[in-house]
Amino acid sequence: FETKLMYNEINEEDRADHTYVAYLNPKAIKKLTEKLAQYRNDVYINDDTITIETSNKNTGQIFVPLPYNDKWVAVSDSSELKIYNRFGGMVIDASQAHAKIELIFEDDDYLIKLSYLVSIIFSAMLIVYFVIMRVKKYSADKDSINI
Repeated sequence: FETKLMYNEINEEDRADHTYVAYLNPKAIKKLTEKLAQYRNDVYINDDTITIETSNKNTGQIFVPLPYNDKWVAVSDSSELKIYNRFGGMVIDASQAHAKIELIFEDDDYLIKLSYLVSIIFSAMLIVYFVIMRVKKYSADKDSINI
């Protein structure tokens, strides 16, 4: 029993989580490479931001070969774009995008910030404790000398 499905006959949500393999001859690979070259994007990386400059031909999706994480945010002209987990990477829905897309990793790890704050408060309390103990000891030593 064998079932053969055409890629275009499967709706996008069902095909998103599957891997498809295509067998292409050298002529088909050359044509595919030439076609994909028309949609190539210029990419610039700066710290936690990746800037993708697209052409007007790009009206679909952009694949970014980085591991998907929900802390990535794609923005184009102040509007947020959808990011999907596809093919071991991320796919940005660029249908509403303009010439420039920024992919930003927003790492707002509140636990780390909270741990820094707790450490600072604890350190300050420890210093105050040592100062109070030193003052008490100095007062006790001074009283014992006056007797």
